[in-house]
Amino acid sequence: MKQKNKTNHRLLRFVGILLISMLVGLIVGVAVGMGGEALVPLLDTLAGWLPGASIVLMVLTGVVCTVAALALLTAGKRQAAAARLDEEPTDEDAQAAQEDRIWQADHRYGLGMTVVSAEVVLSLTFFGLWAQGGAGGLVSLLVVALFFAINFSALALQGALVRATRVLYPEKQGSVLDPKFQKEWFDSCDEAERQMIWQCGYTAMRAVSRALLVLFVVLIILGLVVPIGPVPMLVLGVLWLVQTLSYQRAALKLGRKPKHAE
Repeated sequence: MKQKNKTNHRLLRFVGILLISMLVGLIVGVAVGMGGEALVPLLDTLAGWLPGASIVLMVLTGVVCTVAALALLTAGKRQAAAARLDEEPTDEDAQAAQEDRIWQADHRYGLGMTVVSAEVVLSLTFFGLWAQGGAGGLVSLLVVALFFAINFSALALQGALVRATRVLYPEKQGSVLDPKFQKEWFDSCDEAERQMIWQCGYTAMRAVSRALLVLFVVLIILGLVVPIGPVPMLVLGVLWLVQTLSYQRAALKLGRKPKHAE
């Protein structure tokens, strides 16, 4: 019965993919037949609107992410203070309560780091979109100053979150100002934490591979309708090639034939 349900699930998924592919083919055929006349005005409008809107989005993202990360850092510190790390639990209930508060604090610090990481990526994205507009003069200096202020704030928050995490786990090593921070932090993790990092890395690689494939398809379809130039395809191609080769290189390195003991 279980095998039959699994087969039916695969069949339904195959049919769904087939229908979506047919729909995409229909859209491509219609778009190519129209010659891109309907899309060109829309893309021109979007290109003229994005640079100005990107400044607002960059500042808004910086403010929202900073406030959220500070709130998570503060909440985590409250949990850490309630855990009374300098006191040894007197019984099993007290130990369980302390471990739960430590987990709560660590979880909030992790969420804060996620928010700050997203802030950095979004600020760079919006700054790059703004730069395509080619503004000059005092406005450019102001936007650049805002960009650096947002990223310095993000760096300071990352440092505060790392220091707060090291209070929970004194064995952790590394500073966000050190170029080798990630290596030092990884080296100070135990085997269970390393396994979790590897699993997260594999999950991220699969997600990026799927996103790159979808973007390739979108750009190919768009390129059939309107001229987009070679740069977007080259950028995606380089990123995908780097990801693929770095993965294969690591796999070959870890899979080397062991040396025989002399």
